[in-house]
Amino acid sequence: MGRGSGLTVVYPVGPGERNESLRYSLRSVDRHMPGVRVIVAGHKPSWVTGVEHVRVPQPRRSWSNVVRILRVVCSAPVTPRRFVLLNDDFFALSPVGGFPLVHCGPLERLGEWSGWSGGWYGEALANTRVLLARSGCEEPLAYDRVHQPLPVVRDVLGQVLGGVGGVPVLHRSLYGNTVGGGVRGEDVKIRGRRESVPGGGWVSTAPGAWSGVAGRQIRDLFGSRCRFEVGA
Repeated sequence: MGRGSGLTVVYPVGPGERNESLRYSLRSVDRHMPGVRVIVAGHKPSWVTGVEHVRVPQPRRSWSNVVRILRVVCSAPVTPRRFVLLNDDFFALSPVGGFPLVHCGPLERLGEWSGWSGGWYGEALANTRVLLARSGCEEPLAYDRVHQPLPVVRDVLGQVLGGVGGVPVLHRSLYGNTVGGGVRGEDVKIRGRRESVPGGGWVSTAPGAWSGVAGRQIRDLFGSRCRFEVGA
């Protein structure tokens, strides 16, 4: 999926008006993906403009809200057949030339990382492995923990998410293993307060990094308002 005036990106957004990572993500996308169409799904902060909004009520903050949001997105009339899924803390640091499907190796390896053996992530990982095994996927890959844009075919994602019920799942890995293929890549999320952003490509920031060196660098890089902000 390449760059062009027909490109649409979709942001699932949780409740709350203050979302500075979304603000700077939109600025980075506006600069490095000229002419891109943006759909904000879930909550649209009042300061966001120039986008299309797919409203999805979110009674409480939960990781499972993303699956609910994406189900609605996949059935919404404004959603094109193909789009790119972004998180609100993804930042384009250089002109974007394409959107490969990226994985980080075997799905079972995710359980070896801190935070993935229990809690919501551990449950979602276990559920995802069960669902993929039922579908005949014997050696699934991990399309999670790469923190990069996900190229999506709307109808395939809608079908995948329609079969998960209300249990926590890793929607990226369910989708990626359903369509198959892709390229192996590295996790681009910055976690340390003292880590700097690289020279280009995509980057994502953990809360500590956003309040540290990397966050300051991103805010300096994209200090001017863009067409997606009221008052620009």
